[in-house]
Amino acid sequence: METMRLAELTELLGLPEMPDAEIKSVVTDSRKITKDCLFVALSGEKFDGNAFVEEALDKGAAAAVSTRVMPDRMVLTVPDTLAALGAIARYYKSKFSVLTVAVTGSVGKTTTKEFIYAVLSEKYKTLKTEGNFNNEIGLPLTIFGLDSSHEALVLEMGMNHAGEMHRLSCIGTPDIAVITNVGTAHIENLGSREGIRDAKLEILDGLKESGMLIYNADEPLLAQSERAAGVRHTGFGIENEKADLRAGGIFELEGETDFIIEGCGEQFAVNIATIGRHNVANALCAAAVGLAAGLTPGQIADGLTHFENAGGRQNIYHMGGVRLIDDTYNANPDSMRAALSVLASFPERRIAVLGDMLELGAAAEQSHREIGMRAAACCERLFALGPLSTACREGALAAGMAEGAARHFENRQDLVCALKDTVREGDTVLFKGSHSMHMDEALADLVRLWNEE
Repeated sequence: METMRLAELTELLGLPEMPDAEIKSVVTDSRKITKDCLFVALSGEKFDGNAFVEEALDKGAAAAVSTRVMPDRMVLTVPDTLAALGAIARYYKSKFSVLTVAVTGSVGKTTTKEFIYAVLSEKYKTLKTEGNFNNEIGLPLTIFGLDSSHEALVLEMGMNHAGEMHRLSCIGTPDIAVITNVGTAHIENLGSREGIRDAKLEILDGLKESGMLIYNADEPLLAQSERAAGVRHTGFGIENEKADLRAGGIFELEGETDFIIEGCGEQFAVNIATIGRHNVANALCAAAVGLAAGLTPGQIADGLTHFENAGGRQNIYHMGGVRLIDDTYNANPDSMRAALSVLASFPERRIAVLGDMLELGAAAEQSHREIGMRAAACCERLFALGPLSTACREGALAAGMAEGAARHFENRQDLVCALKDTVREGDTVLFKGSHSMHMDEALADLVRLWNEE
């Protein structure tokens, strides 16, 4: 982060003047206070950062943003510290001339972000969202990582309620807005897929006047959206022949995929170090961003070959003759179907280790049942974890999987022990579930047991 002046922020927030100071960083965690930082005191269900303002100032913070009035301390008093954090981030970003790409979608936004980062990095020094910093706290903190050397910025934007995407987009002010797809994640909060689409389209609220929307033309809810049609746009797709940018000639190898990109006046071959048609779509989306950002087909192809997936997102490992697919970061019905399609592409015996999918509301039981039926069609064994996943096992049995092949577990320890006794050389094992199901720990526990033998 480059230095800001406290006087700039008091003017920005409409607050009375106070002694000026240098602000060298912005911190929201009182345990990470550094000298001359600005401490923004956020509050949540289990914590109140306002209780740590004096401690932060005593540790060397130049000033703090708080809802509390503290006249004898360097405190900027505001009614909403989260809104103030966003306003400061938007202001800080305005200091830089940086090509900004905002990415959202029900499935694949993190992987697509990584593809876009790999592509843009072929031409520009690029900053990207790291980890799960895709919300109203993480996105501003990502922006504070900008400095004058950066030429491009890739921001992942996540949401689960209406209005959140509007706020994120207005902070990030993108030049290019990306919607990867519309699924059923967070349908419990948004009511319908149309509601999810409308919430995703809030990403246009902060789009610059000359900006562009890049969207999945294989999704009718987006392709037929009047709001999407109302801005400059490029649609990418595999199935939709009317898409502006298309992928064809798809050929999967062990852990990689070749395909042809055609459209927007270009045709070129690419290779990506991952498999699955959903990942072809993610890479195609990144290619559309690259073309919009002025990269050549050669630069785009090179960038796609340099793609590295984020942790817990369909990373494939080999151990003792067993192929392990780590897709544990999160799950919803759409990403589950995509992961099972990848599992189905491997030979020999396939095992799906699936945890509960959350935030599905009234659709939860049927969604889990349908995933179980899908699992029965593409693998030989199912290990289901969690109370909702009883329906997953029931779906697998209804679709013809043998009683002993479809198993349900209430706790991770029992599941891992059963897996250890079942998995053998040549198997391919997929691990996937909602983040709070800790399927990554189930995978780690299995590896640990193997290593102890």
